[in-house]
Amino acid sequence: MRNIADRVPRSLRRFLVTGSLTVGLDAVVYSCLLAVSVAVPVAKLIGLVCATIFAYLVNRSWTFEAGPPSAGQFARFL
Repeated sequence: MRNIADRVPRSLRRFLVTGSLTVGLDAVVYSCLLAVSVAVPVAKLIGLVCATIFAYLVNRSWTFEAGPPSAGQFARFL
């Protein structure tokens, strides 16, 4: 009998890892900005933007192993 990791597609496993790292990056950036007294809405916006760009690039290159990124693809991702 195969274990559960063998039954989950590789791209889904990678997507879950990327998603977890994205949430972590958002939290770290947000926390660091709050620690240096950046306003809450601004800190959240910067954390979200950093996490979104990270998610796009990592999902594109590692998770789904797509070709080079383009502005149109990024717009569709958003």
